[in-house]
Amino acid sequence: MRDADSVRVPGFAVGTVECLVMAFSLSDWLETIGLGRYVAVFEANDVDFEVLSHLSDEDLLALGLSLGHRRKLQAARWLIEEALEQLMASGFTSYQAFPLVYRAKFLLMEGKLAKAQEAARQALSYAQDGGYRSAEASAMAVSGEIAAETGDAASAEALLSQSIALFDLLGFRPGLARALNAMAKLQGQLGHTERADEFAGRSAHLWRDMGLASPSA
Repeated sequence: MRDADSVRVPGFAVGTVECLVMAFSLSDWLETIGLGRYVAVFEANDVDFEVLSHLSDEDLLALGLSLGHRRKLQAARWLIEEALEQLMASGFTSYQAFPLVYRAKFLLMEGKLAKAQEAARQALSYAQDGGYRSAEASAMAVSGEIAAETGDAASAEALLSQSIALFDLLGFRPGLARALNAMAKLQGQLGHTERADEFAGRSAHLWRDMGLASPSA
């Protein structure tokens, strides 16, 4: 874990930009959005910004967040957008990978596929250029989900397969579980029932091991 001085972007106080990009602490960010009461439970469950991007509404409920606070956390998207704007203005392009992954996820949920695809493409480029392997895996995963929504099954399968392999290599279980779940959904859409069940089973096993709710495939 990095200390605050080693992750500070010149010109900005420690906060949204540094916490979001480098994922060294959630505490300051949670305080800024009025959810400081959850710092302890997030820390107890090893949740940082990277993990948070893979948690579903059911996961947040399992962690004890009320409906209102879950919605408040989701509505804090503007802080992510603010971080991106600051990073772009500062010229620190190599740090934009994680925020862009978040942006792609939000745009995907809103059905804005073209914009989501562009954000994911940029995230993958920055992650690969900067050597951020976990961000690279996350960008590939969301790119795969976007490809599935656009009907490009071949690209979706290839991207999700790469994401699964990289998450597995890195030992990042939340990302792996989410990518496996996305692959299960894709295989189900393609009519490959046995493969869908295999990926869904692997995903569910990981969620159980982490003590979190398994999202439906």
